[in-house]
This record gives sequence, C-alpha cells and structure tokens, in this order.
Amino acid sequence: NPDNAVYFADKWNGLLNISSVMKAPLFVSKLYFLDTDLELEEDVIIYENEEMDEEVEPNSDDDTWLYIEPNTGVVFEAQTKLQINFEYAQDLLFGSNVYSMIPIYTLQRGE
Repeated sequence: NPDNAVYFADKWNGLLNISSVMKAPLFVSKLYFLDTDLELEEDVIIYENEEMDEEVEPNSDDDTWLYIEPNTGVVFEAQTKLQINFEYAQDLLFGSNVYSMIPIYTLQRGE
C-alpha cells in the first residue's frame, strides 16, 4: 500500500518511522534495538547503570509476544517492550558526520 510509505525507515531494518505523525525525526524499535540491523545495534551502546560499566545486550526477553488460546483467540498473556528513538543526523546544530539513533523513551507493558 503506497499510503504506508511514510512509515518506512529508509536506512535501517527493524525501525518504524513515525516522523510524519509526530512532526519530529522519531522512530520506534524493539527494546535495545532487538532485531534491527547489526550496524545500528553496535553503534548505539546502552548501559545498565550510571557507572557505565555494564552494557545491555538485547535478548529474546526484550521481545514483544502474545499467548493466545487457539480455539477462541483469547489473549491469556502479553508483553510489549518498545523504544522511541531520535534520529541523530548532521545538520546546522550538530556538525558531526555521525548518523545514528538516540534512545529517548522506553515503553514496557505486560508481565
């Protein structure tokens, strides 16, 4: 559907472009960039604590999932973990040649 093209992220897989909706360069991903391109996962280092001595490694516990009863379709249990990211690109304010994503907000629902 061509109408959905505004939600595509052109550079990386695993991101949902919400820039046109939010009027800012924002993208949604799974928590800690799980299942995104390896380049993005390696470029952005997320630390577990303020001492910055433990890096967070994404794993399957950070994924979104549903347990559905197959006959009725009733959802027994669900978990959603998403991350809102700001697109950091070269412009007049930031003179850097770095092009990456900065995590700004996480959403965790369920379990």
